Amino acid sequence: MQIVARSINDTNAERLANHFAILPPRPALKGSLVPLDSKLYGACVECHGISGDGTGFGPRIAGQQPEYTYQQLLQYKSGIRVQPEMEVLLDSVQDYELKALADYLGTLRRADSPDALNHEVARMHNRTETITSNPTPFR
Repeated sequence: MQIVARSINDTNAERLANHFAILPPRPALKGSLVPLDSKLYGACVECHGISGDGTGFGPRIAGQQPEYTYQQLLQYKSGIRVQPEMEVLLDSVQDYELKALADYLGTLRRADSPDALNHEVARMHNRTETITSNPTPFR
């Protein structure tokens, strides 16, 4: 991947990033271990945020393609990708658990996804309706 990535100019890299950023999350695979993966995800929250949208310490992992995420987790665990914090966290995690975690992460909705934005707009609209239909008198 690094060889291919080096050959992509900034404009095409941005186009690729935009393309993948708008892809909808894939649903969890049938038989996915959601209770297990949500517990595993607890260790991810500090760096990747509660919703998986990233923080200053870790990138967005919500809504990523599960197979891609699984391969990245395996590379961190094996030391192919070097990130000491990830290696420590993943050291005792079994591969099937990593697969379940990747499937779970793929189901998380990104905060900037159209669905999430529409949900937020609807929530704010409902709040506005509530405020305007039940005005509090000023005293």
